Amino acid sequence: MRKRNAELESLAARDSLTKLYNHGFFQESLRREVERARRTETELGLILIDLDNFKTINDTFGHPVGDEILLAFAGLFVERSRAADLSFRLAKKDIAARYGGDEFALILPETPKRGTFAKAERLRANVEKLEFDAGLTQTISVGLAGFPDDADSPRSLIEAADRAMYVAKRQGRNRIVEYQPTLTAPSESEVRSAS
Repeated sequence: MRKRNAELESLAARDSLTKLYNHGFFQESLRREVERARRTETELGLILIDLDNFKTINDTFGHPVGDEILLAFAGLFVERSRAADLSFRLAKKDIAARYGGDEFALILPETPKRGTFAKAERLRANVEKLEFDAGLTQTISVGLAGFPDDADSPRSLIEAADRAMYVAKRQGRNRIVEYQPTLTAPSESEVRSAS
């Protein structure tokens, strides 16, 4: 019975396709990690990731190809990839989640902004190396923000990283943008066309 309950709890916290943590688990984890960072006076990094042109891939090649890309991307975060010969690795304390659709999030406890940027760049470079059927390639647009420098709450941290991610898309995709207070918020049409 205990084993079955643990399995059910795991299912409730995981995305059904990628097996990464789901949006609800991400929100609760971010709340908990911001509180911990505040209490321990440490830094916290947040990375939001959007798969570039994913809607076009789904529309052109079909959802099975889209699912293949989502699974390959999520595979960069799972245990088997940590042992692989990749320059990108998550620390045990890091949390990877499917934020929604073709967006993902990484919570990096005890990580300064410089370290958050370095991890994001290693991820971006590894995504470019992924190979898919039909000769497809994939890139990502990444926004990052840090607690406490860029935001003082989970919500404002998400908003900061999200704003940076939209600027990365606006600047041509396949890039990383760090949150700065001077970044312009995305327009409603940018939000709708981001996929």
